[in-house]
Amino acid sequence: MQVFAIIAMLVVACLATVAARAQDAWPSRQVNLLVPYPAGGYIDAVTRLVAEGMREKFGQPFVVLNRVGGNGQVALGELSRAAPDGYTLLTNNEGGISVPPALDRNFKFDPAKDFTALAQVVAADYVLIIRSSLPARNVAEFVALAKNSTKPVSYASPGTGSTPHIAMEFFARQVGAEFLHVPYAGAAPAMNDLASGQIDSYMPSVPTMIGQATNEKLRILAALGKTRASHFPDVPTMEESGHPGLVLDGWLGLFGPPNMSESLRTRISAALAEVVREPRLSDKLRSIGSAPVTRDAATFAPFYLSEVARWKKFSETTNIKVGD
Repeated sequence: MQVFAIIAMLVVACLATVAARAQDAWPSRQVNLLVPYPAGGYIDAVTRLVAEGMREKFGQPFVVLNRVGGNGQVALGELSRAAPDGYTLLTNNEGGISVPPALDRNFKFDPAKDFTALAQVVAADYVLIIRSSLPARNVAEFVALAKNSTKPVSYASPGTGSTPHIAMEFFARQVGAEFLHVPYAGAAPAMNDLASGQIDSYMPSVPTMIGQATNEKLRILAALGKTRASHFPDVPTMEESGHPGLVLDGWLGLFGPPNMSESLRTRISAALAEVVREPRLSDKLRSIGSAPVTRDAATFAPFYLSEVARWKKFSETTNIKVGD
């Protein structure tokens, strides 16, 4: 019996050593980066830049897989079931992974247990935009228009429960005006319809609209952050426009499956930070409206859970919920 016990202990020790070496060697094969949204959007664009940087750093393929469906939950489900070995990861922003646990009754996952927050990749500002054919030059005039219009002023969102949707609902309640919500299957079609004049307004992230920043058919009325958006320093904040309380500081992060080891979390987040801070990649990220702002695994995990808690408090305060 003692011999068998010793053999069992040796087997366990060997397996642990093999696992540790496998993690130390990460990545030794292809890494899949899940994106919960269609190709061509902001999250997809940032993920592809990160994948390019990680490929160059490690000499291993980092493949972007667009797992669309279920309002982002198809990708989260795949991530939650993946092995905790670092070869299946996911990128998502605050609107896809910190807002839904707090406000969406149909959200199926526990943010503290079903995936691992690894690192923040970038920060992103939000802005209020209208079609320039509307007779409003600032937020006060836009609110007056909404209150006095014979039909509701419309606003786009990239989906029910998204950050732009929730933000506009809060704004509507704050100013006492009625708006018509028109959800889209993603940010790109929402921006296209705003630019073509089919929709009146939108609260997108700067990366979502940066390609149309100079479009004369659009007018930026306000930045939604605590400070002015770095890409639009002449645009006042909501607070400067007389509407404090609506503050959106966007971010995009990297997540892994549950139960990842501390050493692997540290290795991945350190590698990501090194790649994102590389000047050439940083310049590319800025060019698409993002700011390279990294948090490592030790600081991003509590930050992520604090974001979920913040949105839960927001939901309780405003009584805003989505889903059945």
